[in-house]
Amino acid sequence: MIMDNFSFIASFPAAAVLTIFLLVACRYTGAAGLIHLIHRIPKHLAQAITKAPPPNASVSPSIPSSSPLKAIQEPSLPPDWFTSPTLFALESRAVHSTTWYALLHTSRLATPGSYLTLTLATYPLILIRGRDDVVRAFHNVCRHRAYAVARKETGKSLVLRCGYHGWCYDARGRLVKAPHFEGVEGFAREENGLFEVGCQTDETGAVWVNLDRRKERGMPEGNEIGEWAGEREMRMEEGVWVEGWDVEGEFNWKVAAQRPGAIDCPSPFFRSHWTDRLFSTLGWFRRNSQSAAETKGSLATSMLTSIHSIPGTSTWVTTTVFPVSTARSKVRFDVYSSRAPKGFTVKPRDMEAMKQQSEAWVRWLAETQSNINGDGGLEAMSTASLETQHWVLKQLKAHLKLEQVAGGEIFPASPRSGKPAGSLQSVGGLEHRNYV
Repeated sequence: MIMDNFSFIASFPAAAVLTIFLLVACRYTGAAGLIHLIHRIPKHLAQAITKAPPPNASVSPSIPSSSPLKAIQEPSLPPDWFTSPTLFALESRAVHSTTWYALLHTSRLATPGSYLTLTLATYPLILIRGRDDVVRAFHNVCRHRAYAVARKETGKSLVLRCGYHGWCYDARGRLVKAPHFEGVEGFAREENGLFEVGCQTDETGAVWVNLDRRKERGMPEGNEIGEWAGEREMRMEEGVWVEGWDVEGEFNWKVAAQRPGAIDCPSPFFRSHWTDRLFSTLGWFRRNSQSAAETKGSLATSMLTSIHSIPGTSTWVTTTVFPVSTARSKVRFDVYSSRAPKGFTVKPRDMEAMKQQSEAWVRWLAETQSNINGDGGLEAMSTASLETQHWVLKQLKAHLKLEQVAGGEIFPASPRSGKPAGSLQSVGGLEHRNYV
């Protein structure tokens, strides 16, 4: 019997409160939600009664002492894994400069001339839609004096003009005007366009960017967005950008790193505004009773980017973590909605709920970082996240080996060659004798 699981309830008042709770849950989450709660309440409510954490406290998955991760997690990563500025710079060269990232949906740049600027791996970039409706990416740096050709975060113009000396570029990155240089011997306009960055748009409308100048401009491998969206009957190719916002937090980007291709990656978004309101006073219980529909509704497209579907709607949210420093990251949230026969709408209350949930998620990431800093270990991280840490470590080892052979730092994203690095024997606690 289901009620046999509630043996810890020994008083009529407690039973009455439980009955009211279930009725309210049925009212706002439906019969399916009620059944899900009945199956999960015994374990989680019992834990809440015996050892509930204080309000707003973060709860992190623990690793059993018998787990093999206990034996490898401490010695396998450098002690300054989340705090070393040298490691942060190496990650920019070895990981962020060579990885395909789905940074936005093409509908965010809806018309020719629409552009946006951002910084990835310390490189300022500009993405712009041309007259041919193709989205391209360039280094946001003028070829004359390295001044930014676009200074606003977003805008619309088919001609990008550098404010320093007036050099102008079109949406294909071609130099179209260079005051005082016309007719100068040896000056070739066609050789002084903006430095282009690898940029591809897939069949779902996702815009992928890769900074590595050495790679061909082919499509990223392992792109699972189309299959994932098709299984959920999401018409992402018909998507429309609704709204976006940034939230910054005190955490290293690796705390939020996810295993690419994971379909159960953590999501900051719940089923609906009312579901969120119902559990607003039981935040800890809510986090520990997410349904399969909620946890399976997210896809990690890369370590830094993911897509989260909002069940029961034609809406999805993309999240992108931009590393700022060793102890700070910025998360970009963008809301999109598929076109429907009667149009598309995102209710203001649901938008407000999503913003609150996104802020709460960033706070949770900061709390996880604080917990790691506090006990000096990785107890606060899930098994999947630990796997991602080791993948990053593997990439760093491989890049360090290349730099040792080259005798200097290698900058895959830089249009120009790297500078001498001096001694490469130890970088952020990663010594070559251990990895090469």
